[in-house]
Amino acid sequence: MTQRVPVQWANQPEWNRQAANAINLLIPEEGVWVPIVTPGSGSFTTVSATGSYIKIGRQVFTTAKITITANGTAGLSVFYTLPFTSAVDAIGCGRESAVTGTMLQVVIQSGSGSANILTYNNAYPGASGYVLTVTATYYV
Repeated sequence: MTQRVPVQWANQPEWNRQAANAINLLIPEEGVWVPIVTPGSGSFTTVSATGSYIKIGRQVFTTAKITITANGTAGLSVFYTLPFTSAVDAIGCGRESAVTGTMLQVVIQSGSGSANILTYNNAYPGASGYVLTVTATYYV
């Protein structure tokens, strides 16, 4: 009877180990997260959010939906947490989809675990009843 011996990566040629590592980097990781939403100033009375992402290697593709049911005293901008900390500055875009249809910009700073949402002209993007749907791509 022949005994099977497991292959040890340490005994494989370097090119074989590198190929295996490259393949692992290309396998997409899909997930969901619940972004924590905070305003640039003041506070929301009622806000909720959902998010999904796909991570391929170091690149992360995200989509977040933020529902502002009651705006309260919130103002300036809307921040939401990301599923991974960004290694680079990045930008994204979006749209307020319930009331105005206003185009949105997403700004992510290098080393940050959150993104900042503003309107296309740097104004506050929220109000009661608004739904902000945004997408951003960045590297970790």
